[in-house]
Amino acid sequence: MGVLRNSPNASPIKKSTTLQNLFDLEANNSDDTMIYSPESSRQSIIESDYGEILSIVSHCCSIFTFTDPLESPSEQDVKRLKLFQLLSFMKKPKKPLPVEIIRPLVSMLSANLFRPLPPSAKRTVVCELPGDEDLFSTLSPAWPHLQVVYEILLRIVLDIDPKVLRGYVDERFLVNLLSLFQSEDRRERDSLKNVYHRIYFKFTFYREIMRKSMNDVFLHYIFDSEKHSGIGELLEIWGSIINGFTVPLREEHKLFLMRVLIPLHKAKGMQVYHRQLALLC
Repeated sequence: MGVLRNSPNASPIKKSTTLQNLFDLEANNSDDTMIYSPESSRQSIIESDYGEILSIVSHCCSIFTFTDPLESPSEQDVKRLKLFQLLSFMKKPKKPLPVEIIRPLVSMLSANLFRPLPPSAKRTVVCELPGDEDLFSTLSPAWPHLQVVYEILLRIVLDIDPKVLRGYVDERFLVNLLSLFQSEDRRERDSLKNVYHRIYFKFTFYREIMRKSMNDVFLHYIFDSEKHSGIGELLEIWGSIINGFTVPLREEHKLFLMRVLIPLHKAKGMQVYHRQLALLC
């Protein structure tokens, strides 16, 4: 017995076996942690609760121009139906949407909205009255889809906390949104005005940037192009902003009066937005 206890080979063998067992146990625990990690569990819940919605969002990322003869009218109808399904889901009272849904949802909206606009139609007749503009407007053939997309975007702006949405509706998104005011389809500009106006009043941290961006559009119109379809709609948004001005006026607001409002009275296309401009004076 003494020989066995003092044998130089006995202790190392036992120690090696013990370490191996510890390594195996640690490896098993590590595997269990990976399988039951909070991240994987959360992803499973998202896929379980929102799998159908994610599938609809993915389907709606397909873009139809409505001008390509190779596009299938039946597929266009299917997409419109799915957009309405998505809108219906957004209108239902529910718990806040997780970021795993918001991210692809905003990406889908961007894919549908931010597109090259068709060239502006050359007008040979000057619109004498604001209502006459409708006679010369170019209607977007994709409006059956765009109409629902704008309604979904409005619902997102109204229902989701701006602090949560800030990571997805960022400054670049707002710049792209503002560029769509050049659309010659009055229906799109009306929907856009409603969305942009809501963003301005809910996303208070973007207000200064949005005012500056709109002013840049006005200045470009006055001094460079004198051609922009959405001046009237932008002035309507500014009408709500001016109602919130306090006295004495800030320097920024004085500059807006001198550099934007007064020069807008001298532009060639003033008759188109005269009604909105008069409300600001």
